[in-house]
Amino acid sequence: MRTKVALFILLLLLATSCGSRNVFFEYQSIPSEGWHKYSVRSFNIDIKNHEKPYNVFINVRHGPNYPYQNLWLFVTQTAPNGVVSRDTIELFLADHRGRWLGSGSGAIREMQVLIKQDYKFPESGIFRFEIQQGMRTDVLQGITEIGMKVN
Repeated sequence: MRTKVALFILLLLLATSCGSRNVFFEYQSIPSEGWHKYSVRSFNIDIKNHEKPYNVFINVRHGPNYPYQNLWLFVTQTAPNGVVSRDTIELFLADHRGRWLGSGSGAIREMQVLIKQDYKFPESGIFRFEIQQGMRTDVLQGITEIGMKVN
């Protein structure tokens, strides 16, 4: 009995000591009626050490009613000093046969896409990321949440 308790405590300590390397991780919901082309999701990310390389991800959760294979996003990054950079990013949510990529076993699928690998932010401070859908439809159906992760 003591061996089981000791093993449980050891495993618990290992699990909590490994911890997450995430500097930032957040999802924002998209209204059930759809994602309007002018609707922007904003994320404020506090970068404490600009000399360290980071991986920056965009996360998308979508339902089976998403009508396309891909998703175009407009991503705006504003640095603490006000410098703005913009990117257009294409994410593939399904393969050429229409099978959903990403993870999930139920109706909601999740796709995580690396958009900046080993990226060194130009300075420390709060960086604002704004994400807007760039599809050729006014109201995009099927996207349930959009998120960002930095580690």
